[in-house]
Amino acid sequence: MELYDTIHFVEGGVTSASMVAGGFEATLSSGRVLRFKKIILAHGILDSLPSIPGLKELWGKSVFHCPFCHGYESRGKRIGLIADGPQAMHLIPMLFGLSSDLVVFANGKSQLGAEQREMLQRRSVRLVEKSVERIAHQDLRLQGVVVGGKLVERDAVVTVGQLPYQMKSTVGESLGCEKTDTGLYKVGEGNRTTVPGVYAAGDIMTTQQTVLGAAASGQAAGIAAVQDLSKEAFAA
Repeated sequence: MELYDTIHFVEGGVTSASMVAGGFEATLSSGRVLRFKKIILAHGILDSLPSIPGLKELWGKSVFHCPFCHGYESRGKRIGLIADGPQAMHLIPMLFGLSSDLVVFANGKSQLGAEQREMLQRRSVRLVEKSVERIAHQDLRLQGVVVGGKLVERDAVVTVGQLPYQMKSTVGESLGCEKTDTGLYKVGEGNRTTVPGVYAAGDIMTTQQTVLGAAASGQAAGIAAVQDLSKEAFAA
């Protein structure tokens, strides 16, 4: 970065941002106030996990959320899915492609309809309609899922975050950026948000939450910001 004198690193978080003449004004946690012509939001979202004892300790180890990110290591093993409704039906086909030993924990009475239940039964996917009491583990080694006082042994557990998604920062919301029903920022071409001059990148604007995807969306937002700056400078 030493070759590029147009890049400046500033330590500290952004506590607030507002629109001013010619762009935006941001206040840092240090109290310093800086002005910008464009803003790219890339602060990420929070993992809003179900409040099940034992789940947090194994998160990212034997408990995960994405069949593609972590599922390969669990192929052919005993998999448990804690989910219900549309989220469950979105994940079940992908998980069944990894293992036919699949148990779905609805964490209470399931919202699945008769046709969906018949589909699970036909594929020998067990549906458990009881509250999940805890994720059992010993020395951070997963043992299984406890429901109704009984342990259902599992080698891996998949769960989903609570909707709507929770942002790690409220800067975009305070600027007036619109969000979708799932809590993500609405974006158009070039990852432009609904507020002119504000762009979004990473998992705050897409459910495709991967490192490569985040990097690509950041590049798209950066290109759009530079294009807009160049056009505005030329027009002036």
